[in-house]
Amino acid sequence: MVIDLHCHAKLSKKAPFSINHFHKLQQAALRTGLQAIALTEHFNTRGFDQVYETLINLYPYRDDFFDVRGLKVFCGMEVDVREGGHILLIGKREEVLSLQKELSLFLDKGTFPPLDFLLQEAGRREMLKIGAHPFRNNHSLGRLNADLLKQLDCLELNGKDFKKEDAVIRMAVSLHLPVAAG
Repeated sequence: MVIDLHCHAKLSKKAPFSINHFHKLQQAALRTGLQAIALTEHFNTRGFDQVYETLINLYPYRDDFFDVRGLKVFCGMEVDVREGGHILLIGKREEVLSLQKELSLFLDKGTFPPLDFLLQEAGRREMLKIGAHPFRNNHSLGRLNADLLKQLDCLELNGKDFKKEDAVIRMAVSLHLPVAAG
C-alpha cells in the first residue's frame, strides 16, 4: 500500500476544520498515487473531535479506516511530548478518540505528556508509534532516552526534512528501527 503516515486535515491548530479543504487533500493524495493516508491531526488542535465527527457522519468506516471517495483514511494524532519532540500514533478510531480524551489533561506546553506515559498508553491500545520528524528544529527526538525511543515502531523521514535524511537513517540504525515516510 502506498500511504502517507503524517497528514493534517486542518491548515493550523487554531483554524476550524473545513470539509472542503479535506476534500482537496483527498484529491491531491489520489492524484499523487497514494492509496491511503493516516490522519494525524495534533492532539491539542482546536476541534479535534469535530474532525472525526464529520468523517463519521460522511464516510463508511470499516476494516479500521474511513473510505473517503476511494482513499483509505486511517485514524491517528500527533502528540507533543514533555521532553521535546512529536510522536505520531495511528490506530483504531475508538482508540485514537479515547487516548485523545485521556490526554486532555496535557494539552498545554509545560504539561505535555511524558514520553514513557504516552508509549505505555499507546502500547496498551495497540497503536502504531512513530517518531515524527526527529531532527526538526526545537523538536529533536535525538536527545531523548534511547531505551524509550527503541519502543517506537519506526522513525519518520518527513517530506520537509530530506536535508536531514542521513541523520534520521543513522538514528534509526542505532535504535534498530525502520524508517517510514510522512
